[in-house]
Amino acid sequence: MKTISVKCPKCNNTIGIRNHSGSDTILIKCPICHEDLTIKLKPHPIKLGDISHAHAPVNPRPQPVKNNDETIGVWDLPKGNPLLMMYGQKYPLRAGFNTVGRKSAMSTATLQLPVEDQHMSRTNAMVNVSRGASGGWHVTINSCNERNLVKINNRQLAMGDKAILQPGDVIMMGQTKVVFVYE
Repeated sequence: MKTISVKCPKCNNTIGIRNHSGSDTILIKCPICHEDLTIKLKPHPIKLGDISHAHAPVNPRPQPVKNNDETIGVWDLPKGNPLLMMYGQKYPLRAGFNTVGRKSAMSTATLQLPVEDQHMSRTNAMVNVSRGASGGWHVTINSCNERNLVKINNRQLAMGDKAILQPGDVIMMGQTKVVFVYE
């Protein structure tokens, strides 16, 4: 069975649900705000993107999606621990929201990378890590600063857009390159 990730329009919580073959809609309740959601099931992901890097997953990867899109995509969720790699150093991502930026006494980022990159904001990206219905991780990223937008695999992520991270994705924040992996 495939997992479908949907976003609650009321609280923006991402919810992983099982795709039920044979039915075209299902009714669920958001576990955070308890909003009733009617989900229209699709046989394929929305907005398929092209993958040009060597670590592409077997299943298709959706392009970055707008905040107001209901269905994010369909794929099997990875099971390892999500983390960012930079210069051989591992930076684990915790469940929930992780703000990522350059290390500074003025930074409020929960994950501060030790770089001198002045093109990277002190709070540059937001990485949301949540469990899917299958027990695997669902990880999304969005830009936090209009001046220093995040790039995923050389594709710029506009403010308000999210991208679903897959193992091997290269994330550029300013001139700093990190790779998203599972361990």
